[in-house]
Amino acid sequence: MKKTPLLKKFLLPLWLLVAIALLMLGLLLFGQIRAWSVFSRIRELVLSEGTEQHEDMMVNFYSWPVERKIASSSLILRTEWKLIDGVHRCMIAEVIKRVGSDSRLYRVGDEYPIDNIRAKEGLDLGEGQILFFTGEPPSWQYSSVIRDGRVVGMGGIPFDAIRDLAVQTPKSDH
Repeated sequence: MKKTPLLKKFLLPLWLLVAIALLMLGLLLFGQIRAWSVFSRIRELVLSEGTEQHEDMMVNFYSWPVERKIASSSLILRTEWKLIDGVHRCMIAEVIKRVGSDSRLYRVGDEYPIDNIRAKEGLDLGEGQILFFTGEPPSWQYSSVIRDGRVVGMGGIPFDAIRDLAVQTPKSDH
C-alpha cells in the first residue's frame, strides 16, 4: 500500500495525539490509585485509635462502675417528664456536671426531644432520667430512669449520691 502525501501529513500528528491521550490516561489512573492509597491510609489512621476508644465507650459505658461513668462524663443531666399535648416531654431539670461544653447547649428548662414519649394509659416513666454524655461536643452514652429518688439502672443508687459523687469526682478520659 502506497502512502499518499495527505496520509503522511496527518499520520505523525495522529500518533502524537494517541501518545498524549495514553499518557494522560496513565497519569489519571496513577492519580486515582495514589489518591485511593492516601485515602485508605488516612482512613486507617483515623479509625485505628479514635474508633476503638469511641466504640469502647459506646459498647461498655453501661457496665462501668458509677464512679467511672461520672469521671468520664463531660455532661450529666437530670430530666423530668412534663405531660404536654398528650406527649411526655423530657425536660432538663438539672445540670449535674458540665466540663468544657458550651453552656448554651442543654440548659435547665430545655426540652431533650429525643426521649419524648406519647402518653399511654398506665405508662410509668418514673420521676425522670439521668443522662450521661462524653466528649466535646457532648455525645450521649447512657441514661437510666429515676424512680423514688433512686437510679434504677445503676443498682438503685440514690440519685443524691450521684450528685455528691459528681461534685467530688475529677474529670478523666476514661
